[in-house]
Amino acid sequence: MQLNQELNLNVPEGFHVLSEAECSRLNFIADGEGCCLQDPERHILVSVGWKKIGVFAGLILNTGDVAKRLESSIRNAMKPFHYRAEEKVELCPGGKKAEGIRYVYDAQSVEMTGESCVLKVNKTLYYFNFYTRKALKEENRKVWEDLLQSMHWA
Repeated sequence: MQLNQELNLNVPEGFHVLSEAECSRLNFIADGEGCCLQDPERHILVSVGWKKIGVFAGLILNTGDVAKRLESSIRNAMKPFHYRAEEKVELCPGGKKAEGIRYVYDAQSVEMTGESCVLKVNKTLYYFNFYTRKALKEENRKVWEDLLQSMHWA
């Protein structure tokens, strides 16, 4: 599936692409284009978003700076869900280095884990988010890493 003019994503077996109506029921921190994938059997939700940035911002911003802002935004938005940062992460969507954070939170009395990372490609910021039940994190993180590695850039 082609997400935009730069990024292609293979939808793994068991996942389906959420409709706009399904996505609108989710609470996203940032605006921009994107898509969401869900595997209800494995309790995995993945979102990939992107946002064009201006020429000046493209020159001065680096992935590390944006990752720090991302963590701050997530921390503030997730306070009602008892957000707890775990560790910084480096992931490689399609072979490009993205930086972000791994964290845990509570959703409807279920302990969840998430990973959110960002990378800058030319004048576009890409955001990659993974959510699953904490009890399933080890097996589902492998699915997440495989999904990221299967992405390819045009």
